[in-house]
Amino acid sequence: MSPAPGVEAVAASRVVPAGDGVEYVFTQLQAPGMPDDVFAKNVRALEHELAVLKALLEVECPL
Repeated sequence: MSPAPGVEAVAASRVVPAGDGVEYVFTQLQAPGMPDDVFAKNVRALEHELAVLKALLEVECPL
């Protein structure tokens, strides 16, 4: 992924079986030279995005 022009970062994602469901695992590495506060902000944004995704996936369609 490219969080800024000319900057590349590594992130990995996988879904693994877990009982009757699955576990979603997301790994994001702090890019060399990326300030800690910028990385922490990215992590908080990702946490929010995953919470929204979880909420959307847990809603049953009434149709």
